[in-house]
Amino acid sequence: MKFTFTLLFLTTFFLVSAQVSTTEGGLLGGQLFSKEITESRVKEFIVSELLELPNKKLLEVEIDGLTASASGELTTVIYSCKELNKKGMIFGFWNLYVNEFNVRYKGYAFKHFDFGTANELVNSLDEVLDEKKSIIKLKDNQGLSKNAVYKFDDVTFIFYKNELGSNLIRVLWNGFDSEWNQANVKAMSRRMKRFFEDK
Repeated sequence: MKFTFTLLFLTTFFLVSAQVSTTEGGLLGGQLFSKEITESRVKEFIVSELLELPNKKLLEVEIDGLTASASGELTTVIYSCKELNKKGMIFGFWNLYVNEFNVRYKGYAFKHFDFGTANELVNSLDEVLDEKKSIIKLKDNQGLSKNAVYKFDDVTFIFYKNELGSNLIRVLWNGFDSEWNQANVKAMSRRMKRFFEDK
């Protein structure tokens, strides 16, 4: 009976966890992602999911990992393929994931923005960084936590200050909850504009 229950539990767990990719080590052996690991995994995502590759033709695809949060929970990657006229930006999410069955495990997923949408997002976030200053103040909050919330497509950004006064951002998407900071957004904006200048 105990063996049957264990086997049933493991089978159910692997069926559920297959919905979002998990680390090689699964629940117990998973470690934090780095920008390099995300960039490596996103290559497969780009060539298999985004580009319609012609048969027997060599193509150049440029990929650059722009920024990563300190923990590696959220990495921004941009790509360009001139021959196929495809370019855009990808958010690589990596952290504890809670699925619809309330099962928690470490996993990763990619959110793609085509170039026009990526450009709109970056410009919007530049404006939001300025506008949120009037909402979020370190002083005179009467003990309240002041947050500025901005939604773009299906991604939600929550801007706030921690007790040390650091400007932090929670990024919510598809069951992922990743922490970013204001420096990540500014670096992403600057490097993305430079990357696409001549493309």
